[in-house]
Amino acid sequence: MSGKYRFWKPFEKANAFRGGIAGLSPEDFIPDHATREVWINNLYQVEVLKFYDGKPVNGMDYLQSQIEKRPLGTCAFIRLSFKRQDGTAVHDWRDCQRIKNELVGEDWTGIEIYPPESILVDTCNQWFLFCVPDGEARFPFMFQERLVTEAPNGPYGSQRPWPKNEKPPDLKTADELAAMLDKVREAKGTQ
Repeated sequence: MSGKYRFWKPFEKANAFRGGIAGLSPEDFIPDHATREVWINNLYQVEVLKFYDGKPVNGMDYLQSQIEKRPLGTCAFIRLSFKRQDGTAVHDWRDCQRIKNELVGEDWTGIEIYPPESILVDTCNQWFLFCVPDGEARFPFMFQERLVTEAPNGPYGSQRPWPKNEKPPDLKTADELAAMLDKVREAKGTQ
């Protein structure tokens, strides 16, 4: 990746979301119990749609059950809709995580959905994250512990290095990662 791609400017609030479905305004899709903000930086344009107050949410049963549990006036879940400013189809996991952290919060869980073809929405190079507060979304299929590395993982793949000013303080070295994998293998009896 080029240095130009990794340079990240802070998000700024914007007045409008460029694009959409021809002939329709983004406001046409916002329910009465939601609020909308648009944020941009040098790489991304993000629509933040916040849902409140236990009102129906288009048949999304799980999210509806979470909304009903929250006090009136609190945000039950947030939908992020984002795309790159240059229109390219680059889908970078670290960027998606950073967008979620900066615009929603580090303690929220973001879920990307790949739907059945019968309800697919694919109108441009745009992604959606559906975010719920921590404690309400510890799904059984989620990892339950944090692990970040830039060390080569042998047959498992590799990760690109973090920029120096963005390295997480708990970044595992190659030796630490190898020791962790050895413990897992030992516990499973597969040395």
